[in-house]
Amino acid sequence: MRNIIESWAFLESILPGEVPSFNDKIKGYNFEDRQDRKRVNPLAVSHNLWETVRPANQEKYTLTFSYYLDCYEQDHLVQLFRTFFNSDEEIVNRNSKLCYSFAFKVNELGEYVEDSIFIPHVQLIIHDIQTKQLIRKPEFKQRI
Repeated sequence: MRNIIESWAFLESILPGEVPSFNDKIKGYNFEDRQDRKRVNPLAVSHNLWETVRPANQEKYTLTFSYYLDCYEQDHLVQLFRTFFNSDEEIVNRNSKLCYSFAFKVNELGEYVEDSIFIPHVQLIIHDIQTKQLIRKPEFKQRI
């Protein structure tokens, strides 16, 4: 039973970081100009966004902007694992959810928010597979 619980905890800890949906919107009443905005924008659109976006109540709220980098479709991760484990089972529903390798935040001045960088633990597994052709599960807990 302990082995099952440890395996489940391991799987939970290596979930990929998912980029929020491009379809989500933030209501305009949250902003000074009252315009609805997309919650997630491609980097080209959001370049220096902090220069034009202001919260409606600037004394009460501040803005932070998250950047999701080195993005890939979750299906690429599935294919990496399938190749590693020599799995040739048919995939019925491919997952095109967008995942990221790391993320960080900037404040309303475009400055890095201290300690905001986040690297999903699955990136350690991806690194091990790509560089060592193995998964160092016994050492994984010590590396996170």
